[in-house]
Amino acid sequence: MDFNWPIIGHQKIVKFLQKSIKNNKISHAYLFYGPKNVGKKTVAKYFALSLICQDQKRPCLKCENCKAFLKDVYPDAFWIRKEKGKKNISIDQIRELKEKISLATFTNSYKIIIIVNAEEMTNEAANSFLKVLEEPPLKTVIILVANSLKGIPLTIISRCQLLKFGLIPKEEIVKYLKEEFNLNEKKAKEIAYLSLNRIGLATKFSKDEEFFKNYLESQNDLIKILEEKEMEKRLKIVEKILKNKDIKTTIFNWQVLIRDFILIQTRNENLIANISFKKDLEKMAKKFSIKKIYWIEKELENLISYLNQNINITLALDNFVINL
Repeated sequence: MDFNWPIIGHQKIVKFLQKSIKNNKISHAYLFYGPKNVGKKTVAKYFALSLICQDQKRPCLKCENCKAFLKDVYPDAFWIRKEKGKKNISIDQIRELKEKISLATFTNSYKIIIIVNAEEMTNEAANSFLKVLEEPPLKTVIILVANSLKGIPLTIISRCQLLKFGLIPKEEIVKYLKEEFNLNEKKAKEIAYLSLNRIGLATKFSKDEEFFKNYLESQNDLIKILEEKEMEKRLKIVEKILKNKDIKTTIFNWQVLIRDFILIQTRNENLIANISFKKDLEKMAKKFSIKKIYWIEKELENLISYLNQNINITLALDNFVINL
């Protein structure tokens, strides 16, 4: 049996999972956890494909099972993630899943359950899902994907094979971007640094020009706010952001910029993400005390928290700008 997994990084995890398939020693439940955008869902996808593939080279991506899975119509694969506009994965979603997996299998292969951002299950959903972990249907493989173990009950964690994912070395990301997207060294390096060692984010920057442009614009918005002395003009920038931008993504991008300020102030310039305008950041960072920069960092964390709590983000952003 051969494997065809185009995975960047995580080679220990990849080899462990592939060996498990070869030796037919599959756990009934896995918990993939680690930072966002490092490739956890991609590994889950290729692990699942390799379990159901009908060929000796796994996944072949050509057999009926592979093609159905890739089109999201494989009858024994169930992807669970929070529904659009919802804060959490609900108990109703878990109840629906339990009904589906209780039915007879459509194939002679595994049933696959993949729960994305498993830490977003409500307490009720998690307790209900625990019953699935305790009494999984025959030949069922459960893969929980989480950015953190925080928020996942210990009763669930203790019933899973834990696999911890880490950040990927920049050199591997640069090499991948040059080969996959035909980027020159300078561009590949810029994106690798901006992605903060996250292959998923680096890939999205390379594939989606609009996404990359919005990232740079959001960084520029914060710079304008910090440089603008007139409060009315600051608030107009915020008004424009609220109309046109994904606020959570914008705040994350601002956190990257402030992280760079902290690195510059603490003489760790070699670690900054925004290497393409390093000199400009160095000049600007010196205008603020380290205490003020840490205050901004804390306020941005608070804004993320407010978003998760459905607090009026317009008032929160205005208050942030007023107090700068």
